[in-house]
Amino acid sequence: MKKGRVQPSTSSSGGVIVISIVAILIYRSYFQRSALNSAQDIRDVRKNINDSDAAKNAGANNSTSPGPVPEPKPIEPPGKPIKPPVVPPVEPNPTI
Repeated sequence: MKKGRVQPSTSSSGGVIVISIVAILIYRSYFQRSALNSAQDIRDVRKNINDSDAAKNAGANNSTSPGPVPEPKPIEPPGKPIKPPVVPPVEPNPTI
């Protein structure tokens, strides 16, 4: 068996290049067709925000508080309460 570097297949590398070029062409043609105008878009968004009813009435419904906060209920475990185990005292071993 011969040791050395394994050469990549040229057919798969060529396919990746072709697919990449096609993707770039599709991407470029998409943005050439669309009418992008960021300055006009920003003006439209600002106008819509200023004209909306939500902007005119912001804060109008905040005049009343939600009411008193209820007292939390204590958490009780289900069933009988758990008692800690009783551990007898340990006597020192006199033989040590």
